[in-house]
Parts: sequence; structure tokens; C-alpha cells
Amino acid sequence: MKDLIKGHNPLMLFFVALMSLFFAYAVRNKIVSEGHTDLNANFFFFMVLASCIGVYFLIHEGIKELTDFFVKKSWKKRGITPRTATSLDTSTNENKNSEIE
Repeated sequence: MKDLIKGHNPLMLFFVALMSLFFAYAVRNKIVSEGHTDLNANFFFFMVLASCIGVYFLIHEGIKELTDFFVKKSWKKRGITPRTATSLDTSTNENKNSEIE
């Protein structure tokens, strides 16, 4: 399973969580002030909290996938092929160092 936290700015995640809590708390207080039960208010608190965080992840992943699509499309249009980074083989480096000594 893909790690959802990987690639996200921790400060941005903190602010999204803070705003989600603020919205959820405002909805909960509005429901309680209208005379509904605490059970209903708590239910909507958690529903708003989960949906705000879920919308953030959907928007973030959607924008990332959309930009990746357009970047790859423009690369293909210009004939550019991205190269993957290759790591050096450590065994060859050790052999060269032993030959120098």
C-alpha cells in the first residue's frame, strides 16, 4: 500500500489538520446550540473531520497525478526520455581502492 504521508510537507499537514478540527468544532457547536443530542453532534464532528482531511488528500494526489500527466505528455511531445538514476556498484569501488594501495 502506498504511504500517504510520504511526499507531504509536515507543516502543511499540521495546518490541514488544524483547519479540519476548527471546521468540525464549529459544526459540532452549531448542532449542539440548535438543541440536538451530543451523540449527533459528535457523529457530525468526526464526519466533518474525516471528510476535510480526505478532501485534502484527494486534491493533493489529483493535482500531483495531473501535473505528472502533463509533464510526461510534454516530454513525449518534445522527444525527451527521462533517465532513471543508477547507483554505483560498491564492489567495483572497493576493488579500485585496494589496487591503489
